[in-house]
Amino acid sequence: MDIPKIFWKYYDMYRRRIITIAEFVALTGIKASVLNEYLSFIVKNP
Repeated sequence: MDIPKIFWKYYDMYRRRIITIAEFVALTGIKASVLNEYLSFIVKNP
């Protein structure tokens, strides 16, 4: 899966619960459903 760089820019802040999923969506411009797909992929493929 090709995850865009903008996702990785804010992923650590989300992972550390500094930002919410809504803020993650706003900062990246990626739809919540797509973000959830990326997050599921990361969990399944560390």
